[in-house]
Parts: sequence; structure tokens; C-alpha cells
Amino acid sequence: AHTGVISGTPTDSDFGNNSVTVTATDAHGKAISESFQLQVGDSGPTATAIANQSAFEGHSFSLDVSNHFLAPAAGDALTFSAKLPAGLSIDAHTGVISGTPTDGDFGNNTVTVTATDAHGKAISESFHLQVGDSGPTATAIANQSAFEGHSFSLDVSSHFAAPAAGDALNFSAKLPTGLSIDAHTGVISGTPTDSDFGNNTVTVTATDAHGKAISESFHLAVGDSGPTATAIADQSANEGQAFSLNVSSHFAAPAAGDALTFSASLPAGLSINAHTGVISGTPTDSDYTSNAHAFNFNFTSFDGSFTVTGQLSTASPLDAVGGYDVTGIAGSVVGPNGGVISSLINNPSPSAESISPDGVFIYDNVLLANSSPSLDYGGILFTSNNLEYNIFYQNGGYQLIETLSPHGTAYSGQGGSFTISAIPASDPITVTATDAHGKAISESFHLAVGDSGPTATTIADQSIHEGQSFSLDVSSHFAAPAARDTLTFSAALPTGLSIDAHTGIISGTPGVSDVGNNPITVTAIDAHGQAISEHLNLAVADHNDTFFIASHSGNIAIAGSPNWTDAVDLHNIGQNASFNLTEFAADGHVVQSWTGLVVDGSAQSDHNMTLAQGDHALITINHVDGSASDHVALQHIDHIKY
Repeated sequence: AHTGVISGTPTDSDFGNNSVTVTATDAHGKAISESFQLQVGDSGPTATAIANQSAFEGHSFSLDVSNHFLAPAAGDALTFSAKLPAGLSIDAHTGVISGTPTDGDFGNNTVTVTATDAHGKAISESFHLQVGDSGPTATAIANQSAFEGHSFSLDVSSHFAAPAAGDALNFSAKLPTGLSIDAHTGVISGTPTDSDFGNNTVTVTATDAHGKAISESFHLAVGDSGPTATAIADQSANEGQAFSLNVSSHFAAPAAGDALTFSASLPAGLSINAHTGVISGTPTDSDYTSNAHAFNFNFTSFDGSFTVTGQLSTASPLDAVGGYDVTGIAGSVVGPNGGVISSLINNPSPSAESISPDGVFIYDNVLLANSSPSLDYGGILFTSNNLEYNIFYQNGGYQLIETLSPHGTAYSGQGGSFTISAIPASDPITVTATDAHGKAISESFHLAVGDSGPTATTIADQSIHEGQSFSLDVSSHFAAPAARDTLTFSAALPTGLSIDAHTGIISGTPGVSDVGNNPITVTAIDAHGQAISEHLNLAVADHNDTFFIASHSGNIAIAGSPNWTDAVDLHNIGQNASFNLTEFAADGHVVQSWTGLVVDGSAQSDHNMTLAQGDHALITINHVDGSASDHVALQHIDHIKY
């Protein structure tokens, strides 16, 4: 006011054209004024350098740059803007740069900040923002369990985080043989093998786009669920015949690389290969399986009036006379047209004096016809049309023994047709497959070991002379179907011979009644009633009896009519023999030479003829004169023993 100096600092509100009026007033109050225009302009904000900064992608960042900018005047407000990485922004009023750099911001970023005042005057400052990579992060993965041979899957991606949005992780892992990891999804999957069995340390590594990595480890316990199995079908075999069955296809190891070892409870003649699972061998007789001595049978009466088809069960042990006691019967009885006559009757009490008209009964403590005392044979009685058919166990098998008329008298007519065969049962066999870690599984099936029956070879025809000791071992012509199966022998033989049931030796001395050709049938029966027969002819020669003359022996007289002829057949000469042809009665006729022609005349000497061994002669004696008193005979035959 004293000097007239106008001074100060225009504020932002002074910006523009201002009218200024200056008034000078003297001491006495007289004043005068002058006006002028004061144009107040904007010099713009000013700025200082901003230091370079660093940050990490995925990590929050904040920087206040406002203190690096100054408005040109009080009251002038600055507005901030900036060229920033994608994850950052600047507050236009406060000048604070903040946000989280993304993976796209990785590296050196030039940031330019511009401050603009209220009148549009601006100034910029730049600095460098180095965005680095702090690497991915991870959380613990819980321990896991799996089974060899079973599929396994685990997504570990949720346990790893990329350091920033847009940063992709790649996964890798140290894994058991049967597993792998998807590098993009982080899913571990696969099927553990046998080599993975046990506790496995698994390390998973996640690597980001810039090579920063982090790892997490967990334990994977691979267990053994054990092998699996499918049913094995029941099998059949015959004793004495090779058998083979590969059961390995019915078992599967729990995982690749796991080997199975096989074992089994087997009949004596069989074994199992522990590595291949092949059961093989030859069942023995002890392996034969009979179902409580069960038999299928079929009987047809000789007149066809009925047929019985059924099953017979007997007690296991032989009774005192070498038979089996019958314990049950099942089946049906049908007539010739297929109609059912009656059902089977089990364990009846039949009358001793009468026979049921038609029926089938089990019979025990049976009295055979003309047998005393009663013997416990154990058998079956079939009845029809007032005849009864008795079937008993004899000589190693069931046979039609006799046919009886009413009241138990023997019937000499025909019998019937009877067949019977043992029913093989089955032995349970359990096969166990054990894997490399001791886990096991078993499957069972039944093996029915049957009896194919004995076999036989031809027995050569034999010859012997009556009265001469004979022996023939036929056992070598028969073979039991299996080891430990014994054969019992029987035979239809000439009267002078018998067969040893155990050794198969036919022995004895043929008698005169056995002279000639004798057909012989030898039957071998195994322990289970299966039989086979072989036939041979036994020629029994005469050696010390009179030659056959016609059909007689000894002297024979010839008395006849004119032109009467008789033949004398000399045969079966075992060695040299001689005889005389002579007139038997001195009646005035003689025998003319050894041909036997009778003529008139005086008696003549005997005529001799000698036959060598093996010769055969036929002598014809003729009578020609009509005399009824002529007699000619063979006399003085040399009886030579062979």
C-alpha cells in the first residue's frame, strides 16, 4: 500500500484474464483509480525422475508416483495416467500404480506416467518395471494306495499353482513302471505292474513357462489283490489211459510280470506242472471212482415181456462169500410196447412160496436153487409171467445165475439179456494258483476216473490127448486197464480142466468125454466188474481106446443082405498102430484080402494093415452072397498109449 508494488503468486483460481484496478488515495482522502488486465497463464506441472522398479508375476505390486509430479499452482489438481503392463493400473487421482502382473508382463516393462493439470498442461516421467517369475507353488499330496494289475488315477494338478495368470504348468514325475503323468493335465494314470509291488516314492514336478519348477513327493503303496480264476469244467478219464488238462487259462495273475505257481490235490497217478499248470499222468486203479458201488443195468426177459432199466447201489465191502449186499435200486419197468408195468420196489419181503406176477424186487440172503445152506449172495430178483430171474454177484461181477419156475424149482428154459456197468463217480480236485507275493486263489472241479476195461490178445488153439496132463497160462493174453487193477479169470472148459481165477492158468487132464474139438471161452474181469473174453479151440485126441467103427468101438459083426456095405473109419492115430481084419465066424466064407470082400471058401489067415502116425484109412466091408450068418470083425487092435 505504501510502495505501490503488486506482488504474490497467482493461484489456479487466478488463471485467465483478470481486470486489476489500482486506486491511489492521498492523505486527504482524494483517490484516483487506473485499471489494467492481468492475464494469468499455466506453466504446467513439473516432475522428478521415478526410479526403476521390480515385481513378480502373480504377486501384488503398488507404487505411488504422485510425489514425483507437482501441479503448477496451488489449487491445481493433477490427473494421472500411465502406460502399464496388463496386470497393473494407475489411480488417476492418487497416482498410485497397483495390481498383479500377469505372465504376459514377464520381463522388462517401460512404464510412462503422465500428470495433467486442470488446464491440460501435462508432463511425463518413465521408468522400467522388471517383472520377474517367483515360480509355481505347491501343497502336500496325500499318500496313495493301489493294486498291481488294477487301474489307478490321480489328478495332482490341484496341488500346484502357477505363479501368475496365463502361466501354464508342465508336469513330470518319477513314477512306478506301469504309471505315467499327463504333462498338461497333471493326471497320473495307468496300471501298476508286479515290479511296482511295495511302497513307491513318487515325486511330481511342476514347471512354469519360464522354467521355474517346484516338486512335491508322496508315497504310493502298490498292493497285491491276488490272482483271479474262472470255473474249470468237470472232466472224465479212464484208469490206465493218459490224461492231460491245462488249467492255466482259468487263472490270471493280478498284474503283468507276476508269475503264478500251480499246485493241486490230485489222484495218485496225476501231477501238475507248477509252472505251466498242466495236469497230466495216467490214473491208476486206486484213482477209480465208483459212486458207493453204483451200477447202471439193463435186463430184458427172454420172452420180451418186460425190460428193466435202472441203477443199483451196493454196500462197499465184499461180504463173506465175495459178493456185495444190495442197498438200493432205482429205475423203471416197461412192457414190450413201452408202457410202464410197475415201478421198482425197494427192500420188499417177498413170500418164499409164490412169485409176484410182475415186479422187480431187491433180494438179499438169497438161496440159490438146490443150494444148502442159504448163502448171502446179494442180488436182484426180476419177476414176470410166473418166472423169476435171479441176478447175483459172482466171479467179479453181476450175472444172470438162474431162472426159476414158481415155488423155486429150476427152469431149464431160456434166461434173458442182462448188462451192467459201474457208474464212475468223481474225485474233487482243487487247483491253487499262487502269485509271486503269496496271494492265492483256488478252483475246484470233479474228475471222474472210469474203467475202460481189460484188453486181450488172441490165444492160439491148443491140442492134447485125452488122459494127458495139460497146462496153459492165459494171463499174458489179458491186460488190466491200469496199474494195481487185478484180473479175475473164469472159463467154460472141458470137464477135466479148470482155471485158477487168480493166475489164469488152465490145468487138468482131459477125459474120454473131452475127445474132439472143444471151444473154450476165457473171461477176465477187472476189479470194477469190466470184462473181456477170448476164444480158443482145444483139440483132445483119443490115444488108447478102440478105433471108431461106424459110431461104435470094439468088435462089430456084419450080418446083412445082398450088396450090404459097412464102412470102418480109422482116425486119430497118434503113432504106428496095427489091426487084423478077420472072419469072426467060421461059416464057410472068408474075407478076401484086406479089402474086406467076403467070398465063399475056406477060412484064411488074418490080414494085417499098419497105419503110421497121422494116417487116416477108410475100410469098406462088403457082403455079397446074401447069407445072414456071415460075420466079419476088426480084431487084435494094438492099443498103444500116446
